[in-house]
Amino acid sequence: MEWPFLQSRDVAERYFAYNRGDGLNTERTRPMVSLIIPAKNEGNHVRATIESALQAQTVYPFEIILVDDGSSDGCCQFIATNPSDDRLKRVRTEGIGAANARNLGAMHSIGSDLIFCDAHLIFEDFWMDRLLEPIRQRQADGTTPGIASTDAPDIVGYGQTLDQRLSVKWNGWQPAPFPCAVLSGGCFAVSRNVFFDIGGFDDGFKMPIVF
Repeated sequence: MEWPFLQSRDVAERYFAYNRGDGLNTERTRPMVSLIIPAKNEGNHVRATIESALQAQTVYPFEIILVDDGSSDGCCQFIATNPSDDRLKRVRTEGIGAANARNLGAMHSIGSDLIFCDAHLIFEDFWMDRLLEPIRQRQADGTTPGIASTDAPDIVGYGQTLDQRLSVKWNGWQPAPFPCAVLSGGCFAVSRNVFFDIGGFDDGFKMPIVF
């Protein structure tokens, strides 16, 4: 079997070592999860997001891939100066854009499931577990959580849909997981196989110009 997404020997060795149970997680009670965060000039938000992810409780082993896409404000430097947590990995690139940055982070990951997040989030305990449950139970290939602003925590969006004019709008609360047309780019999970089967993010899409 070929693994085209394993584009470096280091990533390939880590991926297969984990799946054999060699050193990276000998108990292997849960599959590895990769949290991928692209960032460019996000100020203190990057550090706050990563600290929140590290502090939130979960039963899953996970790694965090921070893709520093040419930041000039030093927002990602704290990883280089504080390399105490081996769950953190910084990948540096020069202004390739959010889609390419996410794809690059995925290629450096070893997780069986991938979670893509923006660099300005706060996480609840066991958020990762609830997000991955439908994927692990094979009810869905991708999931997105309820998302709210810290300024208005009672106003929560649950994935997105399209109206008759093809404008994106947020879904309201529902009592159980439900299909939705659009997974929020701010935070969503997808199985590794599905992500690479569909070719990752479209790196050729251009934003339309409205006159």
